[in-house]
Amino acid sequence: MACVSLPAFPLQLLLRHHPDWRGHPVAVAEEDRPRARLVWVSQEAWRAGVDPGLSYATALALLPTLRVGVLAPGEVEAGVEEVAVRLYRFSPQVERAEPGTFWLDAEGLHGLYPSLQAWAGALRDDLAREGWEATVVVGFSRFGTRAVATVHRGVRVFSSVREEYDTTGRVGLRDLGLDPEVAEALEKLGVRTVQDLRALPEVGLQERFGRSVAELRRLADGGAFDPLRPQAQQEELQRRVILDSPEEDLPRLVGTIRSALDPLLRALAHRGEAACSVELALRQQTGQVLVTEVRPAVPTLDSSRWADLL
Repeated sequence: MACVSLPAFPLQLLLRHHPDWRGHPVAVAEEDRPRARLVWVSQEAWRAGVDPGLSYATALALLPTLRVGVLAPGEVEAGVEEVAVRLYRFSPQVERAEPGTFWLDAEGLHGLYPSLQAWAGALRDDLAREGWEATVVVGFSRFGTRAVATVHRGVRVFSSVREEYDTTGRVGLRDLGLDPEVAEALEKLGVRTVQDLRALPEVGLQERFGRSVAELRRLADGGAFDPLRPQAQQEELQRRVILDSPEEDLPRLVGTIRSALDPLLRALAHRGEAACSVELALRQQTGQVLVTEVRPAVPTLDSSRWADLL
């Protein structure tokens, strides 16, 4: 399997909206108000002393050149879906984890690519062309590929289970997102890496540090079954209408659009889903195509609501 990691995913989303901010100190805030907390900061901001958890106002007082942005509700989910759609071009089985982390089935691709290295490189290049920074690690376990992706940048392909196991052992526990207090307690015992954790007895870990740490050790040692759990790709629903003559009457045009939209909404209802966005493309007499997208506050199958928005 392959782990595709887009680190600091919300921050990457913000920088795609503001490409001119790249190279500057940037932060993502919870809300657009002075007391709002910063939830993500760039390396440039972190090096200047701005940490996640600071308030918007405090961070600006500390670093006046800081660029701060807020992501709209649902924007992260939409970004995850956008990336997933691109990943389906490289594998029929894609699993979404936390925002910015995906697992792909990398089996059976030798007929399409000369090597897994070439496949992983093509995948990463495809995301890069869309403005995403990604790491791709191809290996044999969910834990191993994810652990290496946290400390590696670029593409890494393991040729054997042993190579992945040994490389994963050198990953620091703090890099895995372990609770800081637990990590500090383990460090006092000289346990700083995955290999150090593997050397400890599972029963003792659970008694002293809880089930989550014991489960982490079991995953790190390959003792837990953790297969790929892909989500099926759903194709976008589309309909094209060619008018008998050019139309400039808005009510008639909306009526035509609604008649085309109704069967698409029924198809979504049959799938147990609702529409979260509609993209409308109108070709003018000049040949120019005007494209717009509308989104309701919540996904809906109400055709009257869609007609009003359109």
